[in-house]
Amino acid sequence: MARLRRYTIHVEHDGGSYISQVTAEDEDQAIAEWCLSVKRLRVYERGSKGMAKAVALGVANTGLTEVETTHKVWCFTAMHADKLVLGYVIYSGAAKK
Repeated sequence: MARLRRYTIHVEHDGGSYISQVTAEDEDQAIAEWCLSVKRLRVYERGSKGMAKAVALGVANTGLTEVETTHKVWCFTAMHADKLVLGYVIYSGAAKK
């Protein structure tokens, strides 16, 4: 079993900035976990399911892009409700047991 890590997800969309943390094996699974939590917790006032679907589809189509000159930081983009979604996945250390 792979070791779990903590990732911080920072998403900006439609004037809002949303920051949360998830536990996952790697950065790709971190996005999947984040999408599940957004759907479940309805983080956004409107359109949580749509936002999660847009991010999952955007990452599936283009993947995560490692941010140059940083260590373990990736970015992604997606479109939701005709507006840009800009996000970052940041490795935040080993998950606490």
